[in-house]
Amino acid sequence: MMLRTLSGRFLLRAFALALLTAVVALWLRRRGRHSARLDETPLSNARGPDGSSNKLTKQEKRLARKLEKKQKAQTVHQGVSKRQNRKMDEVTKQLRLITDVSQDVPDADLPRLVRKKFGVCEAYDSLSEDYGPVDAAAACDLLGACVQRPPLYEQKMLPQELSLIHKLFTIVGGRHASSGGGEVAIVDLGAGNGNLGLLCSLVLDCPVVLIDRVQPHAELQAENYAPPAAASRMLRFVSDVGMVDTEALAAFLAVRGIRRVAVVAKHLCGLGSDLALEFVENLSKQKGVEVLGIVVATCCVNKIDSPAQVQRYCEMYSLVDCASFVMTCTRHCTWRTTGGQANSQSKMTDWQVQMSELFEDVIQAPRLERMRKHFPHVDEVLFAPKEHTLQNRCLVGSHSGGSHQSTAGSHDEAFMSVLRDAHKDVIKMCGRAIDLCPKGIASSKYGYDSGGHS
Repeated sequence: MMLRTLSGRFLLRAFALALLTAVVALWLRRRGRHSARLDETPLSNARGPDGSSNKLTKQEKRLARKLEKKQKAQTVHQGVSKRQNRKMDEVTKQLRLITDVSQDVPDADLPRLVRKKFGVCEAYDSLSEDYGPVDAAAACDLLGACVQRPPLYEQKMLPQELSLIHKLFTIVGGRHASSGGGEVAIVDLGAGNGNLGLLCSLVLDCPVVLIDRVQPHAELQAENYAPPAAASRMLRFVSDVGMVDTEALAAFLAVRGIRRVAVVAKHLCGLGSDLALEFVENLSKQKGVEVLGIVVATCCVNKIDSPAQVQRYCEMYSLVDCASFVMTCTRHCTWRTTGGQANSQSKMTDWQVQMSELFEDVIQAPRLERMRKHFPHVDEVLFAPKEHTLQNRCLVGSHSGGSHQSTAGSHDEAFMSVLRDAHKDVIKMCGRAIDLCPKGIASSKYGYDSGGHS
């Protein structure tokens, strides 16, 4: 009797398992058929040959409608997704709010009205190109012959460095600029590894003060690869750009006989450019120091991203009432750089790129006005081609007359002559180009591996 009971239970369980297996197999088969139909046939075409809709079950139709709704959400409307359109509508509302115009004013007029409100003199797309001397390629060859660096790094950085050095050359009045009033030095804010500083020292034949919040590792410091004669003129001063003790710096310069300086700040993110202008104002107040001018390659406005940073920016320029709009500007400045990247899959529209340029114009305008209070000659230019940097805005202010834009003639020839002299000096000091390839370092970004990892 017990054996019969056990045998019956076993058969019942086996039957239940077989039934469950069959049900699962059938469900999987139907699910595969549903997926194929949904992938291949939208709801509008999900009908049989006779025009009826009985070929799909209610559940299949429901799934098809859900998929079609999802596809519509991703469908481009006026070149952008539904989400992008919402974002663009929000931005347009902000433009109308800050300009305080009626709904009758066309959207196309809003950028002009915003620029007028914030005192923008020149829009991004009308800025002059100032890449250095007219024959920038030949100048790059001469400057590049002074140092040896990873090829991809050199390709990206050298045209930027050449342009900035050319502007500094104009400000300080040439090479060996030490006659009358004490020796000239270049102050490099946010100096990092010191590559730009070293090139400034070689070309302009003057000391360079490298200021940064931290001191890089020894293997990354350019002065550790330079010959002693060049390294001795590179002076490190560790401090955050916004917290530099200018009185101590003035004393530091005076001990070394430096009484005139030109300041360069390359790609200081967020408020870095504003703090660089503040630094120049504070240094100008110190006795015994004359600030000849400043060259600022601005960068990453989107990193003025927190409410505290936006508030600080607005307080610097008396824009506290416009803080909400400034936040809109800083948060959308990446539209231009995202849309302009090479081989980018970005779906940024022309409208978004133009709005991003407008927002950058708004952020730059108070900076230019601030510079005009201290320097009689102020320009904003594009200092490098987009293929070398998308962050190619540059502010130049100085006491020297004339434009900072490149002109053919004696000025260019003088600069080319200075580059040739710098190259001769390098060959005399070490017999070849200064090798700045860092040891024990690998970089996938620049395709570099020194082969000597520590």
